Amino acid sequence: MANSSTPPTSSRCLTASVTGTHNFEVTSYSLLEGMGVGKFVSSTTFSVAGYDWNLRFYPDGITDNDGREDFVSASLHLVGTTTGAMPIRVRFRLSLLNGYASTLLGMSRGLTHTFERAGSDCRIPMFVKKSDLQELAIRRIRFTGNDSFKIECSLTIISESRAEDVSTIPVPPSNLHQHLAGMLEGGEIADVEFSVGGGEPFRAHACVLAARSPVFRAELLGPAAARSIKIDDDDMEPATFKALLHFIYTDHLPNDSGFGEDAALQRRLLVVADRYGVDRMKAMCEAKLYESVNVETVSTSDSPHSSYAIDRLITGHQSLVSMASSTASPSDGRSLRLPETLSRCVTASVAAAHNFEVTRYSLLAGVGAGEFVTSGTFSVDGNDWNIQVYTDGWKQEMNAGYVSVFLTKYTLSLSENGGGGGGESVQRSLTHRFDTVGSFWGFPGFMERPRLRQWLLRRGPAAAAGGGGGDDCFTFRCSLTVIREPRTEGVAAVAVPPSDMRRHMANMLRGGDGADVVVVVRDQPFRAHGCVLAARSPVFRAELFGGGHMK
Repeated sequence: MANSSTPPTSSRCLTASVTGTHNFEVTSYSLLEGMGVGKFVSSTTFSVAGYDWNLRFYPDGITDNDGREDFVSASLHLVGTTTGAMPIRVRFRLSLLNGYASTLLGMSRGLTHTFERAGSDCRIPMFVKKSDLQELAIRRIRFTGNDSFKIECSLTIISESRAEDVSTIPVPPSNLHQHLAGMLEGGEIADVEFSVGGGEPFRAHACVLAARSPVFRAELLGPAAARSIKIDDDDMEPATFKALLHFIYTDHLPNDSGFGEDAALQRRLLVVADRYGVDRMKAMCEAKLYESVNVETVSTSDSPHSSYAIDRLITGHQSLVSMASSTASPSDGRSLRLPETLSRCVTASVAAAHNFEVTRYSLLAGVGAGEFVTSGTFSVDGNDWNIQVYTDGWKQEMNAGYVSVFLTKYTLSLSENGGGGGGESVQRSLTHRFDTVGSFWGFPGFMERPRLRQWLLRRGPAAAAGGGGGDDCFTFRCSLTVIREPRTEGVAAVAVPPSDMRRHMANMLRGGDGADVVVVVRDQPFRAHGCVLAARSPVFRAELFGGGHMK
């Protein structure tokens, strides 16, 4: 028989992840000292990959054990999830940043942690030394009059690893924004030109502008549409218009625009985004500007965005666009009224029950005080528990006449097992804080032993004596409620919607407005836009703009 060989096969292990960043600003740090160990202030809730999170900062530390009283603490808290996929593995890094310039102060801690359920957290007890933070606060008050700082949380949610056969064909991620950005930068197939402030002209593509902006749509589509437009507005600078075009083509602002730190640019882009109906860009500017609103901003007339802040605080729900254009100041005679804010303290809990059946009780009598039988381990809210039953009492001198029951790491009840007996039960309840693993708490005098024997006698002499029937059993039921630490939730000021670029492009194709190419396939015509086809396909580019025309 001839030998045969099987060709080699290949596979790979893939681990996907999603990363997000949240900045939590802590103002007036010196006023938070002395809150007490275990007390914290909380960020608003932010979402990453379908999971809701918040940060907690403990000015006096989480605990004063093991020399940790000299540190401030921080933690990442999983508020909840909209995906239902638990547990999740997370890698996160908390960094302490300067409150204004956002420069890294060299204080950061990173961890990888598995969150088993909503409501759990991962703590960094020794985040920063109190003495270092106090020294920083003193320096900042001396030079800036403010002792604020930010905690930056860089959060990566790690998906479950999966095996993939190499023979499968991988599908690359969307590159629509890259293709359109390349088309904007190249400019060779542009069909509209803008002159802004007498500077270098900007070449663009009418169909893309029309798909992304209702104002451009009205200006550029139609038989009499202009193809050379001059913009002489005083508040429109070439750099601002360039950033607008980049956002229209890519759905994000250029990396070199300085958008995150330049409040004046944020204001200019807000006005431009509103003027041209670019709603997502407008929301991004609103969110950035709203983050800068605080008491100091209002009271400092030379702040680069003081007029914005004042109008926002005066009117509450007034449009941010009119605020950005306003010239109001604290001395203009109007009364300042801070907008109402909302926060809530939520105390969550997780309840569960465990039944522990004790069989052949008569055989356990006489084992001696301090000896116990234990239940199996059961888990509630990420903590493992068990029940200990001392049939001759916990301590001879104190509990000789009782059965003692303890919960290890509450309502405990004892009931008969089996039919008959009228369903009689004994219940005891306690509230207790378990500080360490291995600690226990419970009821040394849970039930008198004579009373338990009477229960068993009602089920027959054999049950009480343990002879023959073997049914001298009963069940302890532990109803356990784990009470989580109260947490504070805030409401985000301005929500930035997800990217709508694909929807805009799909609507442009579906509507056919501005189409300049007709492709006929088996006598069925399809209207499309030449510049988009050329940006997405080198074949279409050669056919449409390489000297020939599509037929």
